[in-house]
Amino acid sequence: MTKALGVAVLLFCHSVSPGSLPIWRVWNVGQGAFTTVISEAVCLHIEIGGERWPQEVQALCRGKQNWVGVSHADYDHWGFIFRLRGSVCLIAPIVVPPGLPARKLLRLNRLRRCDLQSSSSSSFGSSVGSSLNWQTFVTSPLGHSSSNEVGRWFLAMNQVLVTGDSPQSQERQMIESISGQPKWLLLGHHGSRSSTSENLLRKLKHLRGAIASARQVVYGHPHIETQLRLKKARVPLIKTEDWGHLQIELAPD
Repeated sequence: MTKALGVAVLLFCHSVSPGSLPIWRVWNVGQGAFTTVISEAVCLHIEIGGERWPQEVQALCRGKQNWVGVSHADYDHWGFIFRLRGSVCLIAPIVVPPGLPARKLLRLNRLRRCDLQSSSSSSFGSSVGSSLNWQTFVTSPLGHSSSNEVGRWFLAMNQVLVTGDSPQSQERQMIESISGQPKWLLLGHHGSRSSTSENLLRKLKHLRGAIASARQVVYGHPHIETQLRLKKARVPLIKTEDWGHLQIELAPD
């Protein structure tokens, strides 16, 4: 626990400045998932939902392009997308759930796709060139609340891994597809015991920390079983519930 708290304090003390870009923000949105990789030209939002909208997003991303990637169609992963201002586009389509209100469905359908050179790996931000990049991985149907759509994983800068709500069955599919040496993990399904398996943690040998974007007091996330698996793997756990917004500098490897 002491190790995890020390890391969290270190992360939060950095500020956004041209010399520190690119950086990764994990927003304290309560129960949900909202993270942003910020370059001088683009804000890449990987997941964009939750209970509380973080007002600082608009200031940090003012004058930049907003590129959005969403793992799946649960509302707590995409519900803030209409709050973004300026240029907004999707790096991959969102498969919408049945029963979505017609007004929101119409707005989602109007969102344009980002003009990417490749659907699986792209670079953005003229000031950093190809050093700022991401990959997407597609898995089979989730098998829970959004039962009939695929899930997506995102690997940004070969350092940040976001797995959406993927259960351990999907983790088994994806383990061999992960390239590089991710250093940071946004816990799957907010830290549910159905995600973040021992096999995944064995694969991620170079993790510096795992981040829970959740409310343990209300929802019980991260689950105690997930916490025990992290402890066994010697991976520090950092909670937005305890520390607020987190910021990590993503220096090129």
